[in-house]
Amino acid sequence: DQTRDLLAHDVTAIFCFSDEMAMGALSTIGDAGLKCPKDVSVIGFDDLPLARYFQPPLTTIAQPKGMIGRRTVELLVDILRGGASP
Repeated sequence: DQTRDLLAHDVTAIFCFSDEMAMGALSTIGDAGLKCPKDVSVIGFDDLPLARYFQPPLTTIAQPKGMIGRRTVELLVDILRGGASP
């Protein structure tokens, strides 16, 4: 798996594109006998509610999902009304 490949190159930090991927990375790091964050730091992306219950709690980046959704709808309505899209 990708985490195992990264660990073979002595990385000290891994940024994952989702919290699910980060949870898998934490598992692989533990299986390799390493500790997070002492040996390898891991950051997820999504801010899933489950992230705080992992050991150690997963560092994760929150996305403003509500704002992204609202802005997407605003842009779509503007396009449908013939407005210019940025």
